[in-house]
Amino acid sequence: MRPGDFAILSRTWGPLDVCGEAIANCGIPVVHASGGNLLDTREAKDGWALLRFLADPFDSIALVGLLRSPFFAVSDRVLINVAQTLSDGGSWWGAIKESAVAELAEAREVLGELLSARRFESPSRLLQLANRLTGYCAVIGNLPSAERREADWRGFFELVLKMERGISDLSVLVRQLKRVAEAGGEVPRPPVEAQKAVSLMTIHGSKGLEWPVVIIPDLARERPNTKERVLFDSELGVAVRLEDESGEAQTPALLTLLEHSRNARETEEARRVLYVALTRAQDHLILSSTEGEGGGLDLLVPGFDAAGIYPETVWFDPEKDLPVCPPEPAALAAPSQSQTGALGSGIFRLSVTALADYAQCPLRFKFRHVDGHPGLDEDSSISQRVGALMHKAIGRNVREAGALARYDPTLSLDQVKEALDLARRFLEDELFSAHIEQAESWNRAFTLKRRGITIEGVIDLVGRDFVVDYKADHEMWPQHHRFKVWAFAEAAQKPAAHIAYLRHTRLHKFDAEELALVGDETEALIDGIVKGDYQAAPSYENCLHCSFASVCDQKHSVTSCEKPA
Repeated sequence: MRPGDFAILSRTWGPLDVCGEAIANCGIPVVHASGGNLLDTREAKDGWALLRFLADPFDSIALVGLLRSPFFAVSDRVLINVAQTLSDGGSWWGAIKESAVAELAEAREVLGELLSARRFESPSRLLQLANRLTGYCAVIGNLPSAERREADWRGFFELVLKMERGISDLSVLVRQLKRVAEAGGEVPRPPVEAQKAVSLMTIHGSKGLEWPVVIIPDLARERPNTKERVLFDSELGVAVRLEDESGEAQTPALLTLLEHSRNARETEEARRVLYVALTRAQDHLILSSTEGEGGGLDLLVPGFDAAGIYPETVWFDPEKDLPVCPPEPAALAAPSQSQTGALGSGIFRLSVTALADYAQCPLRFKFRHVDGHPGLDEDSSISQRVGALMHKAIGRNVREAGALARYDPTLSLDQVKEALDLARRFLEDELFSAHIEQAESWNRAFTLKRRGITIEGVIDLVGRDFVVDYKADHEMWPQHHRFKVWAFAEAAQKPAAHIAYLRHTRLHKFDAEELALVGDETEALIDGIVKGDYQAAPSYENCLHCSFASVCDQKHSVTSCEKPA
């Protein structure tokens, strides 16, 4: 059994957080796959605290939360000392600015720079700037469940991006976020693929998915015991919980009836949710409980008794509950040589798609691959995710929509079916059959080294004397992808490269002579990247659909004669 064969499902996130920490302490990879409210995550709260402080520097609660977060990791001891110096009604930010404590120096400098930048930067750019100045993502990347934490941070950043399209003022955006949180708004967490790790997921988020082994912990957890003062029923009316003059509770008969009806509905809902959890297991189902009765266990006991299944008691050993101490890291060896020359661009690794970005516009390349800006084109993002899902379907031979949806549960069913249809077209159409028959390998990872830069990627298909890159593009633009297929052919040492446009059922070929010319172009591109030349290349074609147009001050101004009729 491998970690990716296991899933732990729970109705709430509480047990999952405990299980995830314990599993990670044992050195087993574990991922919070999906489900839950993004606004309840630690990373979203950190980002929100930052925006709240920048919108109002006198928000002391936001500032203290920000100081304790991975942005600055100021110790509680230092914060207590600062609190003791505050006078009644004193400002925490004022105290931080005047403090001579060395541990607060970085926070004072960074927050001062961010407060200056808030006058002309958007909220999303403030989040990016804070990350760059503090190394926030580097910190959470070394904490337990790093992949999940990084996905939640990206999810919050993308949420702010979407909100700021209609809200230009930071204070208004912060108030809007507050309204969403106070109203109990649910913002889905971005999915994380857990192919090589134990999946932690809510039962609701697991619908349509299956694993060889499913574990359902904490079955005895009880539902919250609510005692509402007022209950409503569309047919029976309204019942109110009363008290007499002495303060004793008086329960009207109608209130008892409505409570009984509500409890019956909740029990039926609990049965349905539990049924979903139990049927996620392909081979093995493990149920655990810390008590002998209560919660979901009460729903299962009659069935256990009828089937002759009896619980197995595992006595608790406190020694096994202690966290595992990680080994001491090995000491770093002294460097054998020192850097004496110019550092250049500082870029050492690039994805294969970065070459096309630089060829189209060096500033676009800088936004995406140097600054890490995600771009603001939501439609383009959806198209890319559909294309990624199509690659999963082909590379892993997934033929069912339900199984394919597991790789990106936030896409709609229509979008999943669209990706599946494109994959079937490649696998079943006669135009591509000859290439499939001559396939030597699929999804082959590769690296190419040029001028100190490592270009890396995955070749979709390597054939006997060719490589294939399959595309879900709406428009056929082979020249835009010429650097990518050149890298494929160069890495696989093949004389030809093909682009399969699946929406159009067309195949475009680059022969050896064309690939050689592209290789010469690539050398020039890499030379510019090494030198750090990021001059913009504005034009109508380059800027029309660029996802960075709204943040670029060098974009092309469209004239009336250039606009399509």
